[in-house]
Formats: sequence, C-alpha cells, structure tokens
Amino acid sequence: AGQFSAVSGQARSKVAAFNTSNGSLTSFNASVGGSVETVAVTNDSVYIGGSFNSVAGQSRTNVAKLSRSNASLQPWAPAVDDIVQGLIATDSSNRVIIGGRFQTLNGQPRVGIGAVDRDSAQSLTWNADILPPRISENQRAWVVDLKLEDGVVYAANNGMGWHWFDGRFAASFETGDLIWLDNCYGSTSSISVMGDVLYSTPHAHDCTSVNGFPEENPQIWKRGLAETTFATGTDQTAPS
Repeated sequence: AGQFSAVSGQARSKVAAFNTSNGSLTSFNASVGGSVETVAVTNDSVYIGGSFNSVAGQSRTNVAKLSRSNASLQPWAPAVDDIVQGLIATDSSNRVIIGGRFQTLNGQPRVGIGAVDRDSAQSLTWNADILPPRISENQRAWVVDLKLEDGVVYAANNGMGWHWFDGRFAASFETGDLIWLDNCYGSTSSISVMGDVLYSTPHAHDCTSVNGFPEENPQIWKRGLAETTFATGTDQTAPS
C-alpha cells in the first residue's frame, strides 16, 4: 500500500498483492483515488484506509472494503471525516477497528479510534474517549498504528501543539474500554507486540510520568522503546 501507480512495470493504483512463495505480482488490482496508509486482510476481504475519496470510480472516503479474490469494491462504506492510518479486521468477529486523524465516525463524535460492523458499517460500541478532541490543525492528536493481540487493541499515537497525546494505549477489542495508557512525550510512529512486551518506534523525550527517563537539555529523542503490555502503576501526570 502507498502512493504508487505501477509495480514491476504494471499498473497498480495505491495497493497491490504478491505471492508469498516467490514475490510475484498477482492480478489483484483496485483503482484508489488517493494514498493508502493501512491494510487489514481477512479470509475473503481486504480493508484499506488512507487519504482518498474514491475507489473503482465510486465514492469512498478514507476507508473501503475490497473482495480478496478479485479486488472488487464492496458496499461497506463508513463515514470517516479524516485520514485513516490503522485498521484491525478478523474472521472471528464482526468488529472492524478504525484508527486515524478523524474527529467523527458515521456522523458522531469519535476522536481517533472507533469500531464499526464489518457488513453494515454501522458504528459499534467503543466506550473510552482516549484522545482529546482537535483544537486546531496544529493542536490535535491521532492514532497512527494499531495492533491486536489476545483481545487487546494496542495503539501508537501522534500529536502536535498542546492538548495532545503522544504515547501508547491498550483497550479492549470487544468494548473499547481503556486498559492502560502511557503519557510519554514524543510522538509514536509504529508498534509491535511480542509476548509481554510492546515495542515502539517513537521520538520520545520525556517518560517521567511512567517513571522512565526525564527530559534532557539539549533534548534527546529515544528512537526505540520497550514496555510491558500490562499496567504496572499509576501515571504520575495528567495528559496535556
């Protein structure tokens, strides 16, 4: 997924599929009117999210569902008012988790993360309001990456200005209830879960709220972090 228009000399608009056995390009071909930032795959469907307003010549805003067999566009069309940067979809649940820069989901206030039905696209329960609402284009927070492990959704977050949230959080896949968050300062780009450890690639520079490293002068950015996937205490400061 990305912003490309060709792969291996063949036309492919923003998303392509390859054979895992030899890396050869498959016939999967969908025309996306913008960039694709994230992909989630189930047995029969490919969900794409990004910054686009059409797929296969039909209106789709930032998120769409394609047939895995032939890339045909499906009727599924949640209303997402800004860029989608994270998706979670499984074969065992009707819930699709959407993360990104949005402030509304299906016309209702929902900042950065929410859940919809995989067939109807109607909004489903997501209990926790974790990210603060946008104040302006330069004062906001958003989800940039999502991972699902053992019924828990882990999220990486970015922010700018003030009244933002840069760290990571864990929430219940089924309810959206918050399990924990860390309030380190310095935006997070990606996350990966391995056993009881959550790895991340941030530019964190102050993790004193969770008894980590302090702010330094001159400022030093930590490019890789590891933390437990479970809570170990109480955050020492309120989110900014």
